[in-house]
Amino acid sequence: AYTFQFLLMQADIDGLVLAQSPGGDLIASHIIGRALERAEMNTLVLESCRSACVDVFIAGRERSMTSTAELGLHSAQDREFGLSIDRPYWASFGLSAVNEAAYKVPFGDIWIVDAERALELRLATEILE
Repeated sequence: AYTFQFLLMQADIDGLVLAQSPGGDLIASHIIGRALERAEMNTLVLESCRSACVDVFIAGRERSMTSTAELGLHSAQDREFGLSIDRPYWASFGLSAVNEAAYKVPFGDIWIVDAERALELRLATEILE
């Protein structure tokens, strides 16, 4: 996460492309997301963005998905700890209802959201054909 922040300070870029990610570390995803938010960067999912990747994706100013892309959401492994940091994070992007729905999905399962549904839920701001 800190390497990403350093690179972001050094580069002149407008967005982050998330081609395919199974997720990662919850805390790191929030750090990266806040860095994207401060830089007012756009995000784009080409194929699949799951778990902590979605935390990064929602931080984009403009959040684009290809028409075949999907997002995968679920609760954190440690549900109480995850909620304690995810609730304020997702609320800051106006996505509290989606976060609460995601936390109804056990950690070992996944809620797949296609591009059209992501647009309806305001996770995405546009679908690229």
